[in-house]
Amino acid sequence: MGYLFMFVFQPKPGGSRTWGILFGIACIAYGIYLLYIYVKQLPVIRINYNGVTLHSPLVRQQFDWSEIESVKYTGKDSFQFALGFQMETMVVHLKDKHPIKIFYEHYANGYLIQQHVKSYYEHRHPPVFINEKSVMSHELTGELFTTYKGTPLLSFRGISLWGFILFILVLTMKDGVTSKAILPVSMVCLFWYAINSYFCFYIEVSDNYLVIKNYFVPFAGKKYRLSDIQEMAVETYPKWPNCLRVITNSFQYKVFPCGLVRDKEWKSFMGMIRKKGINMRNEAI
Repeated sequence: MGYLFMFVFQPKPGGSRTWGILFGIACIAYGIYLLYIYVKQLPVIRINYNGVTLHSPLVRQQFDWSEIESVKYTGKDSFQFALGFQMETMVVHLKDKHPIKIFYEHYANGYLIQQHVKSYYEHRHPPVFINEKSVMSHELTGELFTTYKGTPLLSFRGISLWGFILFILVLTMKDGVTSKAILPVSMVCLFWYAINSYFCFYIEVSDNYLVIKNYFVPFAGKKYRLSDIQEMAVETYPKWPNCLRVITNSFQYKVFPCGLVRDKEWKSFMGMIRKKGINMRNEAI
């Protein structure tokens, strides 16, 4: 944008280019500033027996394990960019009261950062975390589940999904279907189905298991042993429904958009999970 204002957009005949050049310089400076604050908050992290080193072209910081006062492994904190927004963060509080924020969701192996910090800081040895084993279907036999799913077909997602597809099909049939129209119409319907289905997960809980299912895509979802879960959170994002974040004991996590679950059901679900001794954060309702 800065380049366009400086070198492409031309003023009216007799007009001055001064304001265009100044605005272009301001756009370029702001772009550089955004890159600076982004890179500054996401350094390369190296962890070993001696301590932690964070470095990037703009930041270099090092501390050993004895300098740490406390660590908060999960939770939301402000990530500064064009506008500040909340992201999952591990916060390391040093004894000089200086907090170090590690936005682990930005790292492909962010859960390994949490594992190493926890092991070295609390136990002074390398991580011994074992990834949770998948839950087999036969393990769920005999379990009694409480389901939280709302009213799928009468919900906003359900109505928009089936209503839009029905509208497209009726419109197409009214004008007559040609062989050329079948493929693009099918692609539009499938795309709309996939987008809305992604937001339609629902929840089942028993005494021992948490099962996440998708109302419109039966094979999508995830099964957890409650004993493998260290924390859950109900959260949301702009223009998104409420989501369930599930964090396992090895710090691996998944986020499931649950657009069908109503606020009343969320509160009941959170109460049940807390009774089972699992930490439950409410960041949306």
